[in-house]
Amino acid sequence: MRHCFWIAFPFPVWAFWCGVVVEPDTVDFGTIAIGQEHRRVVWIHNTGAADIELRSVQVYQWAWGGFSVAVQTPQVVPPGGKVAIEVRTSFRHNVPTEGLLLLRLQCPEADWTYPCLLRAYVEDPDSLYRGTNGLWGEALRGYLQQVVRAQAVFPYDSVRSWVFRMVHNRGGRVECVYTGQTARVPPIPPQAFNVEHTWPRSRGADTLPPLSDLHHLFPTLAEANERRSNLPFGLVRQILWELGGSRYGFDSVGREVFEPRDGHKGDAARALFYVALRYGNMTGFLTAGHEALLRQWHWQDTVDEWERERTRRIAQLQGRANPFVERPQLVERLYRIGGPADAPVLPVVLPSDTLLEYRGQERRWRLRLACLNTGWTSVELRGIEPLVLPDSVTVTWLSADSSIAAGRVGWISIELSGKPASDGTLRFRIRFAAGVRPLEVTFRIAATTGATVEPPHFREDILSVRWRAALGTETPRLFIYTLLGQSQEVVPLVRQTKVGELELQLPRHRLPRGWLLLCLKVGQQMWWTWTLNP
Repeated sequence: MRHCFWIAFPFPVWAFWCGVVVEPDTVDFGTIAIGQEHRRVVWIHNTGAADIELRSVQVYQWAWGGFSVAVQTPQVVPPGGKVAIEVRTSFRHNVPTEGLLLLRLQCPEADWTYPCLLRAYVEDPDSLYRGTNGLWGEALRGYLQQVVRAQAVFPYDSVRSWVFRMVHNRGGRVECVYTGQTARVPPIPPQAFNVEHTWPRSRGADTLPPLSDLHHLFPTLAEANERRSNLPFGLVRQILWELGGSRYGFDSVGREVFEPRDGHKGDAARALFYVALRYGNMTGFLTAGHEALLRQWHWQDTVDEWERERTRRIAQLQGRANPFVERPQLVERLYRIGGPADAPVLPVVLPSDTLLEYRGQERRWRLRLACLNTGWTSVELRGIEPLVLPDSVTVTWLSADSSIAAGRVGWISIELSGKPASDGTLRFRIRFAAGVRPLEVTFRIAATTGATVEPPHFREDILSVRWRAALGTETPRLFIYTLLGQSQEVVPLVRQTKVGELELQLPRHRLPRGWLLLCLKVGQQMWWTWTLNP
């Protein structure tokens, strides 16, 4: 999926409107390590003679970004005053990325959005995972396969005893991963216990090396092992057997499935991901629907210290750990583990600041558009053509980036001369390389204040959108898009915060899990943002 965020950045030829000075307008964090927090400050100075209101602050970034801001809005910056905006980073993904810090400003002359460029080159300091820097999709899969293939293979009889003797032995006892029941060792195996192949033997794991790969071998009660058999995992709705939180039965569409207890769901998912990475999707066991459910379990039941210790013990024996235990976030950068790892290319241009309000007297000014490519392939720009111009306004194209890499920002600058006598519309078409549909971007140039929106954001467990509406403005509509291309329109709770301002609220539990693309549509205007609903 490829998304571009377009931000209106208007300024007079000689000075910013109302004396606004933003420094720095590029925040470069340089090379940083995953998990480390860094902070920088962006200052807004008011060098003019009138108040400037900072209406909202928003960060637009890649789905794998790690930028955030700390500032209260709205707030007024008086003449001679300044306000600090703290930008923070804490990246989980070791990919170089850029983002946009969007400052929505209002003054007597204009309402507009000022974009600051955010940049970071994120690396994994671990020598084994340093090779994943900047990789995703098939390139990432290829590197990880090289990593896990460099491991020893042992006879099944040996590793079967290791499951009880070394890998799962905690103080002389082992625990059934499905029921939580424990048994003392020796003997090996304990009475009523055996070894469960998470990827069933009849589904491809019946020969070496998957037969003896410790990463998907777990101790279980023989009864639980028998109930699981070679079934896929699923959510049991009609229970035929239950013990210790695990269930066997039928799911909501009548398929025979086995559901592990909550504390093992993520462990089982990561074991299957490892097998599919190491040996391929044997017999097609990891279907798209099966994998989608396992991905949910992967994030619901996160890696704990015991799972990390288990994979370390296996690495001491076999030579390699499970990368999805040591780096759980790598799952996000593989579109499918049981299928094509590259995400589908669905190019879309997403306008985020469709209303530019100018009330000043300047008759010559510039419009700078920032385009953030939040997809996973480069965007190739081939041309820009005006379709509609307001009366008494001429446009000159100054510059445009011809190619925008994944996770990077490109710029288009135009100069406008003249001033419309009344509300007008500026619309132009952006043409990309062959195979990418041409897209249109529309901006209104208004003499009076219309509707303005603070971009959607989460406040604790509530998705909040503040909407300042003029009389007669259409009712807003909120749309949710997932990375798998699924979409839905949701109906939020609308409450009035003060005269002329409404707040749209939607509880987090009503939204799908994972990375979401949110779109608020008011008439022909649209506001977009990514957010993670874990």
